[in-house]
This record gives sequence, structure tokens and C-alpha cells, in this order.
Amino acid sequence: MAVPTAIARKSQSICETELQREFPLHVVCSWLGNSPRIAQQSYLLVTEDDFAKAAGVAKVMVV
Repeated sequence: MAVPTAIARKSQSICETELQREFPLHVVCSWLGNSPRIAQQSYLLVTEDDFAKAAGVAKVMVV
């Protein structure tokens, strides 16, 4: 059974975004088989943590 394209793309976006926080973009792109340009246009996401950091707000854990 094939994974629907939208689910696969969202999964790759999340994976690429998280990896890029820890490793240089060119390394992550090499691992995932795309270019930095494609990653920036299509896969890298702005997260709630990014907004919180920019606003100077501490991350709050929701249980």
C-alpha cells in the first residue's frame, strides 16, 4: 500500500526541519537527496518554537 503523497511530503518536511536544526543544511540535503534551494522552497518549516524564540517566550510543555 502506497503512502499518500501529502502525508509523505509532510513527513519529509518535518524530518528535514528537525535534522537541519542539528546539522548543516548541505549535509541534510545530501542525506535526503535534494538541494538546499529545494529544501528552502519546499520542505523547511517555521515551527511554534521558532515563533516563541523570536518573541522571547519560554517554551511551555502542554500535558
